[in-house]
Order: sequence, then C-alpha cells, then structure tokens
Amino acid sequence: MKRNVVLLCELPKGQTGRPSKSLTLDQTEAMLAAAETFTTAGTLAWLRPYVVVSLLTGARTEEMRALRWTQIVALDQASEKWRPVTEVGWDHERFAIYVWRSVRATGDTKTRKSRRTLGLPKRCVRVLREHQERLAAEQARAGARWHDRELVFTTATGGQLDKDAVLRAFRKVVTAAGLDPKEWTPREQRHTFVSVLSDGCISLTGMNI
Repeated sequence: MKRNVVLLCELPKGQTGRPSKSLTLDQTEAMLAAAETFTTAGTLAWLRPYVVVSLLTGARTEEMRALRWTQIVALDQASEKWRPVTEVGWDHERFAIYVWRSVRATGDTKTRKSRRTLGLPKRCVRVLREHQERLAAEQARAGARWHDRELVFTTATGGQLDKDAVLRAFRKVVTAAGLDPKEWTPREQRHTFVSVLSDGCISLTGMNI
C-alpha cells in the first residue's frame, strides 16, 4: 500500500495535561512544618510520614500508597546485608526503601527501570519509626478488624488508601502550610524533590544505593 492510512483517519483531540510544577524551598519548608502538626491527628497521622518521605525521597504517590514495612530496610552491620526493619529494628546507622512496587494495575512501578532503592535521610527514619509505633498500637486496638498489617500508609482499619483519599488529606497539609489547596497535588512532591536537589547542585543519582 502506497498511501498512509493514518491520513484517512480522524484523530481524537487530546486534552491539555496539568503542567508540571514544584514548590519553592520556602514552600517546601512550610509543608514539612505543617506535616509535623499531624503527629497525633487520629486517622490522618499517616500524613506526617507520607509528606516527609515523599518530599525527601521523591517517591511517586502510587509507590508510596503501595509501600510495605518489609520494603523499609536497614543495613545490618553484623551480616552487612540490607534487612527489613520488621526483622532487625531501628538501631542501625543506614536505612533505605525498596521502591519496587506501586498501586498500578500490574503492581509494578511506572517502568521496569523505575525500580530503585533510595537512601532514607534521618528525618524520614525518625518519622517512620514513630509512625510504626503508633500504627502497632492502632492495630492492637483493632484486632481482627485490621485489614493489612504490612502497609505503611493505611485507612483507619488498615486498608489501602486510594488516590482520592490521599488528595483530600494532602490538601489539609497544603492549607496548614498557608498555600492554596487547589493549586497542589501529591505528585508535585516528586517534582519538588527533583527541583530542590537540582537547585542545590546535588546529583540525583546520589539517592540511589
């Protein structure tokens, strides 16, 4: 066939996507400070570690929602191997998260190459440790009513968070930070992470271990 059949088709018109943007350094600091106010905010206490880890590691929102405690690891000095904190605890120097899964239909990350291991800053380690302790107490109170004891970020009964629930909760942090909640979404935390590092002339590959 010598003619391009595509030229005979009527192509659908796409929609304009949401432009990528990121928080400034001052706005990022305001967000981190606002997240600290959700330390004992009942069912929204997961917001603090969610925002802190998202902003300081650049993990995607769909990866954060799928994160499990077995994917948070510490470098065990005795064996010189990375092992889950659920096995070796928090009395270690180096920590990381295995970003190997997401809530996409396939359960995989955005692409196969998106699988990565990210070093955790001390601030992330602190809030995750406190979050695990609080979550264990909630699980004990809920007993058999708790759905999944492996998820890091959950609903009030241990279920997996959906994107709408995360967006609604995230907007509360944005508001507490003095920003317009209609202007920001959880995915822009990843954009912020990259922008802040780039502005500080820090290599993005340095977070992978």
